[in-house]
Amino acid sequence: MIGNIVPPYPDAIGGVSATIEYAVGVLRVAEVIVCGHTDCGVMKGALNPDALAAFPNVAAWLRYARVEHREAEPSAEVLLDLTERNVVAQLKNLRTHPAVSARLEEGDLSLYGWVYHIGPGLVTAYDAATGQFKKPGSA
Repeated sequence: MIGNIVPPYPDAIGGVSATIEYAVGVLRVAEVIVCGHTDCGVMKGALNPDALAAFPNVAAWLRYARVEHREAEPSAEVLLDLTERNVVAQLKNLRTHPAVSARLEEGDLSLYGWVYHIGPGLVTAYDAATGQFKKPGSA
């Protein structure tokens, strides 16, 4: 999925919704991971939507990233913050899908939010209790 974006149900019923429904409802996967990554071109595009004016479908899709500030050349810190917030927002959106919410109520589905840091090759995981992304094994 472009930008690891999951539109909230029922905003954009289609390929992503069908994939989620099939994986969670039919295949009954036990875990779903939303994984963003550093230096993401899609997040850069969300920060600078004017650059995508010629691509209306991409621009419309990126509205689901819910970018609050706009910068043509974001710093690595701004881009990481946006990437992390996007992962958390997409986890929230996943929970609106009926197949996901039903499985969460049953207690046999886990959702994870990760960010892959390309340079060092490490993954940080979202800890809902603290609202922070942490390296696995860190307190």
